[in-house]
Amino acid sequence: MRYLTLVVVGSALLSSCGKGEDEVGRPRVLLPFESDSGWGAMDTEGKVVFVMKGVKYLGWFSEGLAPFSPDGLTYGYADTSGKVVIPPKFKVAKGFKDGTAVVKGTLWGVIDRRGRYLIKPEYLAVVPANYGLFWVRLRNAWKLTDTTGRFLGGYYINFYPFNEEGWAKVETPEGWGVVDTGGRWIVKPRYAMVDTAVGGVFLVRDTTGWGYVKGGKVIYWRKVQRLSLDSLDVAPEVKIDLPPPK
Repeated sequence: MRYLTLVVVGSALLSSCGKGEDEVGRPRVLLPFESDSGWGAMDTEGKVVFVMKGVKYLGWFSEGLAPFSPDGLTYGYADTSGKVVIPPKFKVAKGFKDGTAVVKGTLWGVIDRRGRYLIKPEYLAVVPANYGLFWVRLRNAWKLTDTTGRFLGGYYINFYPFNEEGWAKVETPEGWGVVDTGGRWIVKPRYAMVDTAVGGVFLVRDTTGWGYVKGGKVIYWRKVQRLSLDSLDVAPEVKIDLPPPK
């Protein structure tokens, strides 16, 4: 009987396990493992589904595809039967989400399930932003782009992914603000901190005080002499005559 060595990985990886369909249409989880002859995948009962002979690495499946490497240097993708569907031609191959995957050749780009570039490999870094959008690195700044390569909005020096409500906090040289999925400003970048919105109202803070912004307008402002940007504790509360941001 062939000896199998199960690779132990962090529990965080389980959220990206590969899924196909079982005989009754339920999601099928496949677990990568290493054997004496190569890498393969087993089901959650320990039954071997396939072994790719001579392969040096097989990753976790996502959307029915998993990155693999024949030599530890180049990476492609295999399906849940072990068939190579995207030849190994990348230096780095990330998991698929919403039909796209971030890969690296000389530079970073984004491919579809057939291995075709949706975003050309011409960026220093690419980070998924959700909603089919990506943050791409251009020298010392980031841009937001869709899968056609069209830029949305301006340049950013820091960012968060878009949340389920369709907005993201971003930082520019002028400060922190909030953009929608079209790159349009919801809160213009002029604050030291922007916090989570409730009912369309954003909590904003800077060195003169804190307040609420709705529809791009300040609806409340509390002026203080000193403000901790790590909390809403604003002691000592000494009022000063500085106008709120406009």
